[in-house]
Amino acid sequence: MTREFAAQPSTDRRSAPGLRSGKTRPCRPVGLSKVTAVGGTAAVVLALIGLLAASNAGAQIAAVRAAARPAIDGHLEPLWETGRAFEQFVQVDPDIVREPSVRTEVYLLYDSDYVYLAARMYQPRATIRATQGRRDADVVLEGDTIAFLLDPLVNGNFAYVFAVNPANGIADGRLVDGSALDTSWDGSFTSATRIEDDSWSVEIEIPVTSISYQNREEQDWGVLVERIFAQEQRTFLNHLGSENRPYQIARFPRVSGLRGLGGGNSWSVVPYVFGTRAEPRTGGGSHSESKAGVDLRLRPVSSMTLLLTANPDYAQIESDREIINISDVPESYEEKRPFFTESSDLYPGLAVNTRNIQDIRFGLKLRQVLRRVKYDATLVEDGDGARWMLGDFRWTDNEKFYVDLIGGLKDAEGSRDYNVTANLRRWWFDRRLVAYTWFGTINSPDGGANEWESVNSVQWNTRKVSTGVWNHFKSELYNPNIVGHNTLSNEVIIKGWVEYKRYSETSRLRRLTPRIEVSQKDLYAGAGGSYLEVDVSLISLLRLSEALGDTEVTLRCGLPIEQQFRHRGVQDYDPSLVFRDAFGDFALERQKRTRYEVSLRSDFSKPFGMALTWGEGVVRGSPSRTMALETYWKAGSRTMLSYTFDSLELSGSPFQNRYREDVQRLKVEHNPTDRFNIRGIFDLNASRQTSTDVTEVSTPTANLTLSWEYRTGSFLYFVFNEWRRNAESSLPGSDGDRKGERSVALKVSRDLTFRR
Repeated sequence: MTREFAAQPSTDRRSAPGLRSGKTRPCRPVGLSKVTAVGGTAAVVLALIGLLAASNAGAQIAAVRAAARPAIDGHLEPLWETGRAFEQFVQVDPDIVREPSVRTEVYLLYDSDYVYLAARMYQPRATIRATQGRRDADVVLEGDTIAFLLDPLVNGNFAYVFAVNPANGIADGRLVDGSALDTSWDGSFTSATRIEDDSWSVEIEIPVTSISYQNREEQDWGVLVERIFAQEQRTFLNHLGSENRPYQIARFPRVSGLRGLGGGNSWSVVPYVFGTRAEPRTGGGSHSESKAGVDLRLRPVSSMTLLLTANPDYAQIESDREIINISDVPESYEEKRPFFTESSDLYPGLAVNTRNIQDIRFGLKLRQVLRRVKYDATLVEDGDGARWMLGDFRWTDNEKFYVDLIGGLKDAEGSRDYNVTANLRRWWFDRRLVAYTWFGTINSPDGGANEWESVNSVQWNTRKVSTGVWNHFKSELYNPNIVGHNTLSNEVIIKGWVEYKRYSETSRLRRLTPRIEVSQKDLYAGAGGSYLEVDVSLISLLRLSEALGDTEVTLRCGLPIEQQFRHRGVQDYDPSLVFRDAFGDFALERQKRTRYEVSLRSDFSKPFGMALTWGEGVVRGSPSRTMALETYWKAGSRTMLSYTFDSLELSGSPFQNRYREDVQRLKVEHNPTDRFNIRGIFDLNASRQTSTDVTEVSTPTANLTLSWEYRTGSFLYFVFNEWRRNAESSLPGSDGDRKGERSVALKVSRDLTFRR
């Protein structure tokens, strides 16, 4: 039986060394499965980066127009033989080997409305590892995977990525400049897989209306195919354009002669209704809320997208995972809302932080991607009536130069704040040598002259060696937080590093990476703040046995060189010893202590696994101990249970109270059917601080989300939330502080798509 499913937004993110670092168990026979994915938001571990990037520009094949529309059912019918495209693959990880250990066949067809991709991956059924999950969930990419990377504009700037595992779990996104994978973008495509005794196969159907491509009658596309063979943890590409940059988009193999694509003049509208009811734990009565909104998407031509949103709601977005943060700088979280993630391949660095826009009444976005230029212009009015204007213009040939201009403006009653940045890059020697400069300026928070930052670097990067120098200057009050991200100001950093990678295809030590980094830090405004940091690290990838798979072990050490930290309680200090930054006044105090960190990460393609990090260091003169633990269990091909524990303990110093914080998160996710997803999250977080008294705070929270795709691209969400805050103090007469709320929400959306 064939089933359809449109994957929903996911915001899970776990640190992992690339797409290959999955936690997938060997898959029991899953038979035939089919998935139809439309729209949504997603986030996935920064880890997915290793999977997706580019290859050759020299290889070229002729595109074949389909004689008929293939049936997307996972079975490779004879029709596909006319579009046989790639059979020669190269292993690129753990070491570059010309002959892969398993065989792969790739097929490509097209017609006016669709691009069709298919592949057969040969391997014994018993070695196949795959787990089903929501779109872009880490578990989808933690086993055997095939990924198709398309550059329809042949500009080398970014590529669309469509990845599928044998259980028909899917992930998609955009590969930016061959180095950074943006999984928050979700396209529209249909996929199906089939598992046989000696292989597994996949078919994908991509509507041309879901991607940007050239406005030409006949065109060439860049296509790179990557296969992950989880049993041996090996990565294969259909072409190796460069050993130093195997994923460089400008060097993708070319598919030539695509004619008569009809992707312009399409549009879709997605209305929704939303209702919620909340009940406070203490005091006050329950309250209800309901509202409606709509998202509209227009494509006047194949390279341009116009988005309009009115009164949007994001009830389906998973809450942020709590992070322990005791630094001066508040935490910044990634964007998850579809209206903004449409252009998340733009706006790099600190320039623009759309998470500062808390509520949206109305939003308009114009985005276009051409051969050497892409731009975005966004206008938003928030719930307080403030208008936000954001823009990015990028010009590059992706071989020799790169120019990026970014701007953001918040126009509110009584204030106008802005941030403008420019980024210039220049490459030489086949991109081994790169020099770049970044300059940003904001209006001063105290009404004086503009504040600014500058970043400059020269680097030499090959497959085995990375070395360079880097500096960062930030003026006294430079913090672009209103429009951009929070950052520490009044700072000068000059850094140099050397890193070497040793590869081995046959030994148990598959990769060894020593690195040394030296940093000189100082104040931009003020004297006496200079100190040195020296960090040494060693990363090893071990293949201890077939049963354990690959294990990554990392050792880091910060040498005990005298350093300085910023102490904020300066009431009794001599004014000549007091400096200031964007967070307030501070004095410099010295500390000296060796810092250690040891981490171990098991092979996440196994049914059980863990990642553990332990460290000792110093925080504001206080000895510190940290631990981070993540464990998981894959109970079959549809269910996964994971637990994370983060802990920080400070012993105390004249500048830092004794403090302990534990953050725990238990998550269960189950897919009863291809259309129905259930996930439950329970956080049990606690902190204990000692100053003149002892304060203990616990903040347990619970979340249950049910998502049902009742028709392709149309969803029903049910969300239950409960949070509590219990604070106890040892001071006499203190009754503590107890707060909390329980709420339920229901959201229904409907996708209506129209084509020319």
